[in-house]
Amino acid sequence: MSTINRISNIPCSCPWGVGGKRPAVGEHSAKPLDDETQVAMTEKLQAAEKLAPTHPHTHAPESAVGNLILGPFVAMADKVRNVLRG
Repeated sequence: MSTINRISNIPCSCPWGVGGKRPAVGEHSAKPLDDETQVAMTEKLQAAEKLAPTHPHTHAPESAVGNLILGPFVAMADKVRNVLRG
């Protein structure tokens, strides 16, 4: 039995479970988002992608503050490196 099947068969009292059973993988019980919310989320995602580094940085800080301070500069350096390496 796969891990997903074992997890799906565990009884739960979570609010999204139907009849005390977890929803199947891929099932969504959330309401669909309206157009305005989807547009806002898309804009936020695109802004985050512009600021995110394009390569892993193993020596970068793992704290949120460190990422906020250094992230944009590291992302800019990555983008320059990508252009130079073609």
